[in-house]
Amino acid sequence: MTNALPIDAFFGVFAAELRSVRRMVRTWLFVVAVLGAGAFTYVAFSVNHAFNGGIAPRFALPGFGLLMLWVLLVGLVFVASDARARDEAAQIAETLDARPVSNLVGLAGRLFAVALVAWLPLLVLAVGLYATGLLADVTALRTEFPRLVPEPPEPVSLLTFLLLDAPVALLAWGALVMALAAVLRSRWIAVAVGLALLGLHLYAIFNTPLYLLPAVSGITNLGLAGSEILPRWPAAEDFAARTAGLLLAGGFLLAAAGALQRRDAVPSTRRFGIAVCLLGIGAAAIAVLAWQAQAEHDERGAWMQAHRALRDAPRLDIERISGQVRIEPGRRLAIDVEVTAHAPPGASLDVLRFSLNPGMGVEAVQVDGAAMPFTHEDGLLTVTPAQPLAVNARVVVATRASGVPDQRFGYLDSAVDGMAETLFGGPMVLLGEQASLFDANYVALTPTVRWLPAAGANFAAPADFVELALAVELPAGWHAAGAGRTLDAPADGALRFEPEVPIAEFALLAAPLERRAMTILDTVCELLIHPKHLHNIEYLAAFTGTEGEEGDFVDTLREHLQLWFLSGEAVPAYPHRVVSLVEVPAQLRRYGGGWLMDSAQALPGIQ
Repeated sequence: MTNALPIDAFFGVFAAELRSVRRMVRTWLFVVAVLGAGAFTYVAFSVNHAFNGGIAPRFALPGFGLLMLWVLLVGLVFVASDARARDEAAQIAETLDARPVSNLVGLAGRLFAVALVAWLPLLVLAVGLYATGLLADVTALRTEFPRLVPEPPEPVSLLTFLLLDAPVALLAWGALVMALAAVLRSRWIAVAVGLALLGLHLYAIFNTPLYLLPAVSGITNLGLAGSEILPRWPAAEDFAARTAGLLLAGGFLLAAAGALQRRDAVPSTRRFGIAVCLLGIGAAAIAVLAWQAQAEHDERGAWMQAHRALRDAPRLDIERISGQVRIEPGRRLAIDVEVTAHAPPGASLDVLRFSLNPGMGVEAVQVDGAAMPFTHEDGLLTVTPAQPLAVNARVVVATRASGVPDQRFGYLDSAVDGMAETLFGGPMVLLGEQASLFDANYVALTPTVRWLPAAGANFAAPADFVELALAVELPAGWHAAGAGRTLDAPADGALRFEPEVPIAEFALLAAPLERRAMTILDTVCELLIHPKHLHNIEYLAAFTGTEGEEGDFVDTLREHLQLWFLSGEAVPAYPHRVVSLVEVPAQLRRYGGGWLMDSAQALPGIQ
């Protein structure tokens, strides 16, 4: 025997195991179960989405994939645990033991063969669902049966699960079962322990807070809705977690090779030593990921406590915000603004306190043109003026800052923390989990994250109606939506936002979207939609009315909007020159804070 790891020996064992496993009846039972259950579940949830508005399965692939993967892992436990028993039943165990193949090579070949057989049904199911959806798109099938034909899965989530999540899970669990079979020396005890551990892991997944799932679930973006506008690519922590899974698989495989009764040229103690090192590194990596996720969650809790403590402190009354904003999507937000405010009635202020996102680095602060000392901690920008601000005295505070807004700073006063929920009961994060977005392909700056300075603490803050005058620089080809956007072509390339009335909240949404607009009375109504979804507009343009008769959809829409914008004694005129209906990614949170946690989809000038 030899202690080498020759490729030809590995592939020889791999091919032999592949032939053996594919001839087993139990293998085909699990394959048929996964293909049948997977296709039925996907179609059933697609139909439910079409008729009842439930979440589309094409955007819920992590959860859908987890269920299919779990069925295959149950089958893998039965197949990977009986390799030695199958050899003894075929009376070839002693012959194989005499071959010059190391234990590690033999087990590795068997592991990859079993994992491949378990992975192939997922590949067939994925290709079948995607091909069916594409076929329906290029034929008249979807037009004839729009509610019955499912759409193809979202490709980024599909490839992430198929090429990253599933292979690592199959290899790790297969190696674990092989180690159990080698150590326990009993196939059925190994099966029982393997199934118990598999059930325990599934129970832990469904009872772990969502913010910890990336470290423990093995499934990327589990519990979060997918998006076609802004696909969810695997994050660094996802790759780190999968690397840890491979380390665990290697450790279990080495432990199994060392625990076999068959001896080869490599001492078992050496293999056990390396196995312990790999298992320790893998477990430590997962622990570090969990600790990091917990630290980020606790940091948000510290922000909440700091702002809760100051929610009743006297605050400035802001009158006007003006200045420049530069957006470099995915990289940097720069603001240079002046805040005109006055002290509240009946109180003088020793410090001027603002909420400003912790992700923004404050570069300079001036009070009435003079530089003043300041601190920026926990999202609280505290400026110490040369002398206390007298009752009702006016002040101008200029702030220059840049950075990437941290979306965790939004909705600190929420009654329920969505990311602390579990998968049981339908977590609210299915309606979005990020309070703002600053991606290379989409920017959504919502007022709750305080990307502009706001008076006082960011906790149960009262409405503060202010005048606004901002010049915003965006990349070429991007459209932006926000209250008071001017319609004149900017001479300097910057868009102007100057609402005609004071507003309490200002949101800025920008992306390379397609624009469709019409003027109703004196108001421009615009639709900003993702280029991939223009076909929906073309489809609707062929119909009007409630009975589906063909007609001019645009004329009908114009008539309805005119009724909406007609002003009278009971209905005041719309206060903004432009009203924008904007398509947003599923990641953007669509519910607010406080105890009510009401809809956050209607902001001044934006729907």
